[in-house]
Amino acid sequence: MMTSKLDALKEVDIDEDGKFKYVLINVKSKEDGVEKSKLIVRGFKWAEFHDNIFDDVQPKLSQDGLNAECVGGGKITHDPSGKAIKIHGSSLGFGKADHAKTCELVKKHYPDLSLDAVKDVDIDESGRFKYILLKVHSEESGTEVSKFIVRGFKWAEYHGDIYDDVEENLRKEGLDTECVGGGRIIHDPEGKTIKVFGYSQGFGRADHGKTCELVKKHYPGYTEKKGEGTSSDEESGSDDESGSKSESSEGEDAKQHKPKGVEGLIEVENPNLVKMRMKKLSELGGTGEAAGGGSVKASGGGPSGGPSGGPSGGPSGGSSGGTGGDSAKPQLSRREREELEKQQAKLHYQKLHAQGKTDEARADLARLAVIKKEREEAAKRREEERLAREAEKMAKSGQVNKALNKKKS
Repeated sequence: MMTSKLDALKEVDIDEDGKFKYVLINVKSKEDGVEKSKLIVRGFKWAEFHDNIFDDVQPKLSQDGLNAECVGGGKITHDPSGKAIKIHGSSLGFGKADHAKTCELVKKHYPDLSLDAVKDVDIDESGRFKYILLKVHSEESGTEVSKFIVRGFKWAEYHGDIYDDVEENLRKEGLDTECVGGGRIIHDPEGKTIKVFGYSQGFGRADHGKTCELVKKHYPGYTEKKGEGTSSDEESGSDDESGSKSESSEGEDAKQHKPKGVEGLIEVENPNLVKMRMKKLSELGGTGEAAGGGSVKASGGGPSGGPSGGPSGGPSGGSSGGTGGDSAKPQLSRREREELEKQQAKLHYQKLHAQGKTDEARADLARLAVIKKEREEAAKRREEERLAREAEKMAKSGQVNKALNKKKS
């Protein structure tokens, strides 16, 4: 049996790597009185616009007696090394293609590739650090699809630092992200345990149950621990932004100290308090004269050596040694940290708004698109009226000239 031209038509023809535009085309043919159709995918890096691809494909199909209709467009990110293909976006001229149908055709053409290369969990392999829970929105199906991912790193001073880094990378891949909360993670690879607790001042508390579910899937041999809202570890983890204290000392202090009265309800801490600690003589300067501030003699020369070395060296050395050490680093109070988190959240919203990713920005863009379309139609209408007036004027001028020539003759 002879293969028809429609059946022989390649379903998928796209570039082998990179990010480029694509179109979904419905090809029709009439064979033996029966009309048949077939969807094909075409995408190339050389195309500046979606209609460039269709204008290239359509004449070739017409030569074979096939009718072509573009039913939508979008973008493809093809990563052959990572064996991944991402399908997203839309076309201004043709509209959004049926990405579900495109995925189906691409999977058939590239059976070894994955269409979902975003890792569920990406956290540091050890230590204590901040983490955020994100919701990633994708357009890989007819309706919008989303998934949760976990990201946590020790280098991040604030939860917003992680989101800014992840959001920028995923935005380049054409994916929209939304942070749904934050917290902290303690990762112990030797004990194969991961503890999830705490919250973010700017993004709020993440769904630790969801986080544990994703982490357990990523680390199947681990034991996950979800911190409760009243645990001492969580309180210290959420409030201590500097993270300078050791984890073991915090845990021991929390167990030994029992709050009395309203101490357990109201946490009070003086931000200007400099905590004292014992120092060795070698840490203060090495010699007794440098450390104490007075003269310390090897042999006490009677009354002159004793009183001179005692009152002068002792008290003077004690006060200068206690306050003249390393100056304590200034620590932000909880109110200052909350204000800083709010400012970061506000700046982040402004950044998303400038990129057109907030509901307010989308509404503004939609309104501007309508206004732009109305202006274009008005300009087109004015141009048509101007051309009509010119044509009418030229017609009248021609009639006048014809009448004059007839009168002269």
